[in-house]
Amino acid sequence: MVNQVDNSQIVNTYMDDILSKSGEEGEQDSHKPGEESLCLDMVPDYLKELVSIHSDCFVEISGLGRVDVVEHEIPILPGSNPIKSKPFRLSWEEQEAK
Repeated sequence: MVNQVDNSQIVNTYMDDILSKSGEEGEQDSHKPGEESLCLDMVPDYLKELVSIHSDCFVEISGLGRVDVVEHEIPILPGSNPIKSKPFRLSWEEQEAK
C-alpha cells in the first residue's frame, strides 16, 4: 500500500522548489524545513485545496517504486515472432517509396 504524505510536507516541497528557483544566484535559501508556518502562509489557498483533494496522489520518496495496480497486455498475433533488425539508413528514393 502507498504511504500517504502529510499535506504540509507536500507544500514544503513545493515551496522549496519555488524558493530555490526564484532566488538569485549565490543567494542562500532562507527556508528551513522546520519553518512550516512560513511556507504554508505563502502558498495560495487554491493550491492547498488542490493538494488536500488529491492527497492520495502524493507519496514520500520512500513510497515510490513498482506499481501493481494495473496489469498491461501487449496484443500479438498467434505464431508471430518479435521483429529483430538492425537500424539502417534509407536513400531519399527508398524513404519516399514508403
